[in-house]
Amino acid sequence: NSRQPLYLTCEDFTNRTLGAMKTNTPWSLFRKFRAFDALLVDDIQFLAEKGRIQDEFYHLFNEFHSNGKQIVLSCNCPPKQLPGLAERLVSRFKTGLVAKLDEPILETRITILKKKSALLGAELPTDIAEALARELGANPRELEGALLRLLSQSAAKRGGGNPFTDFPPILFTNTAVLTEARSISISDIQSTIC
Repeated sequence: NSRQPLYLTCEDFTNRTLGAMKTNTPWSLFRKFRAFDALLVDDIQFLAEKGRIQDEFYHLFNEFHSNGKQIVLSCNCPPKQLPGLAERLVSRFKTGLVAKLDEPILETRITILKKKSALLGAELPTDIAEALARELGANPRELEGALLRLLSQSAAKRGGGNPFTDFPPILFTNTAVLTEARSISISDIQSTIC
């Protein structure tokens, strides 16, 4: 008998709860939530200043806790530093284990890039993954964003395929290209399509 976790971002929890409130069916939504054995919520800091949503989360949290179910929350700061969060939630959050996660080391960043690339259908050679991981820093979301920009720019220029096979790794370490948004003109679109 395997445990079934419920994973939600805080935004997803908020949107689902608001939708259930609009249709006057929050009981139905929370009955579905309670069927899971563990609750995992990412970016819990986005509950700040959302009074009614905090109330609903408080009840869901208590339900999981009182039934001995696992609760895992991620946040960008410790519970006591969460602004705009009801004290009753902060006190609940502080009863659990609070652990700070350090930024991933180089090998972990390389693994993240290679796995994300594979999920997107492109094989990222290790030397390019290492160059990107060294140049772009440690934030996994920034690494993924840079990889997505690289793949989309390559697809626009080459028409698809594996963007990593024809170019030397040095071309992939231009952080301005990978980390900054570029405005696209009509002539850029026309030349790419033509």
